[in-house]
Amino acid sequence: MHSMWDALPDERTSFIGRRDELAALKSAASSHRLITVIGAPGVGKSRLVIHHLRAARRPPGFRLTYVNGSASSGPRPTSATESELLVVDDADDIDDIPAWVDETLTANADLRIIVTRQRRLAVAGEVLLPLGPLPFTRRGSDLALPALARDPAVRLLLERASASAPGFALSEGNARDVWELCALTDGVPGAIEAVATALRAHSPARVRDVYEAAGQGRAVPLSEGGVSRAVARAFARCTPDARALWCAAATLRGSFGLDLVAATGGFADTLKILDLVTELVDDCILEVVRFDDDVRYRMLSPLRTRGMRAVASDGSLPLLRARTLAKLVDVAAEAGRELFSENQARWFDRIGRDQETILDAIRSHLEQDDADPEPVMLILSDLRMFWIAQSEVTTALHLLARVLEGSAGHPHTRRRALWTQAYLAVFAGQSALARQSVADCRRADTSQRDLDFLDALIALDMGAHDEAWDAIRKALDAALLFEPGRVAPVVGEVFYYAALIALVRADYECFRAGAPCRWPR
Repeated sequence: MHSMWDALPDERTSFIGRRDELAALKSAASSHRLITVIGAPGVGKSRLVIHHLRAARRPPGFRLTYVNGSASSGPRPTSATESELLVVDDADDIDDIPAWVDETLTANADLRIIVTRQRRLAVAGEVLLPLGPLPFTRRGSDLALPALARDPAVRLLLERASASAPGFALSEGNARDVWELCALTDGVPGAIEAVATALRAHSPARVRDVYEAAGQGRAVPLSEGGVSRAVARAFARCTPDARALWCAAATLRGSFGLDLVAATGGFADTLKILDLVTELVDDCILEVVRFDDDVRYRMLSPLRTRGMRAVASDGSLPLLRARTLAKLVDVAAEAGRELFSENQARWFDRIGRDQETILDAIRSHLEQDDADPEPVMLILSDLRMFWIAQSEVTTALHLLARVLEGSAGHPHTRRRALWTQAYLAVFAGQSALARQSVADCRRADTSQRDLDFLDALIALDMGAHDEAWDAIRKALDAALLFEPGRVAPVVGEVFYYAALIALVRADYECFRAGAPCRWPR
């Protein structure tokens, strides 16, 4: 504990970004007595407050008390009463800090307090300043150097890397690797600084490859430094159930919904999972991602790292992944029924938000020895229209090829995988693969209705509209006599293509009187 202005921690490195956050802190500090800066471990809460205080102009004799909560048993009220400003930094581990702050403010009318921690104090008069990661443009393929160099996360990585590796600079040759490193860290300053240290001895491409492999594409492995210790303390503070949910969420890539993380963690009690998710959101372990029609969650890289370490050490990772895949099979089956209905747009959005997790779950499953190919086949087949709409047909075909490699002894899985391969090959413009897949379907004893449907798609792709119409009419007649257990698409899908073929044939009478009128409801 310090009662001198000069006893604030030094700023030994440059401060980058945070213009809006500094302005918000300055504004709040001028008119409020209690400010709590909240955020996940490693996002820079302490650095923001220290930079604000050192940049502020204070009158001579201004009295400040600084408390480092991670190294203190707790602030003393007697010391606080001698100050005009009390800063309680890293206050998560101080016992009864909300009650103490409330009592201290009541007893000292001229005192102002700034607190940094993960969770709000929930004290009357508290003003919250949430702090997230440094922004970086999630630009995909647009990696123009001038724009990239302006991103705060990239600027931080470049400055810290050049400090430890003189001469290191952004270039056309390393731009993508630098951007991908920032993406791996999710823009968390503590994680970026850990990555920058590794660049002292290795190229960005090498560091990226090692981190992706060690973190299995989900998290950046961190040294046992400051951010790692802070995350470990946060993990230890959680209840056992909250830690179990943390670990489940760490295995999911991208954003995820409540139902998926509940299934992954094996939580059947709906009220319990609501409470646990709320707890992790309040502690800044989970971020809330809002859409017009949905609320989802995501976990920052250093937090995922801690969860992945836990499941790797206790051996629960295979079970969590199996639960995720089973849930995704159910989601894909429902989507397959809805992607040719009036709910198509909503389901495209839903699957699009889950796409990163779906592909990650599929690849992780296929990497296992003697993996059952059926769950992957079901997901790829049921989401066939999604892969087409998202221009991901090549990805789906590659994964189907891996399914077929392991389909010996699984005749039903092989039939449906071949049928789906033929279907997608048509839309990928791979006519030779489509025809070969249809031939393989015939040898695999695929039903005639399923073959008629594929023949219609291939004929439509070749411009043989009359031939396509004859084939789709056969499939349409059979679809109305649907037999459970067949491979063929849902009835609505057959109607959809029947209407499309009628339209391209300029057969408007059939188009108006046929398929659209019989759309399943």
